[in-house]
Amino acid sequence: MLKFYSSLDRDTLLATDANTDGDRFTLSFDGRQGGAQVRQFFITNDDPDVSYEDITVEPIDTSGEGLVDTGGASWSWKLIEQDTPPTEGAWKDISDGASLSLDDIEDASVMVSIWVRVQAPQYTPAQSILSVRLRVQANEVLNA
Repeated sequence: MLKFYSSLDRDTLLATDANTDGDRFTLSFDGRQGGAQVRQFFITNDDPDVSYEDITVEPIDTSGEGLVDTGGASWSWKLIEQDTPPTEGAWKDISDGASLSLDDIEDASVMVSIWVRVQAPQYTPAQSILSVRLRVQANEVLNA
C-alpha cells in the first residue's frame, strides 16, 4: 500500500482518505493576518511484492465543502513533487486544488518528497478544518 509520512522516519505515518491510521496533518493560522504554510511529506510503497503506476495525489475535503472555498473565504491548496523547498515562482505555476501525478513507485525503499502549501485568506474566522485529507490513487501491479 502507498503510505504518507511526515518525515523520512517510517514511524511518522499520516492519515489519508484510504488509510485512517496515523496522525492528521494540522495547520494553524492567525485568521486576522492569513498567510501560507508549507509542509513536506513523503510517500512510499510499503510492500516489496507490488509496484504502483499512474499515481495521483490530490487534496480533498471529506465534509462536502469546497476545498478552496471554506466558509466563504478563498483558501488555496497546492501540491508539488521535489526534494528541495519550492520557490514562490514554482508555487505560482500550480493551480489551486490540482492533483499531482507521480512517477511509478517500484522499489519499497524509495520515499518520494511531496510539498503541500496551504494559503489562508486574511480576516478568516477562527476554525479548525479537520476534513481535508490527501487522496492517493494508483494502479497496483504484482512484481515478477
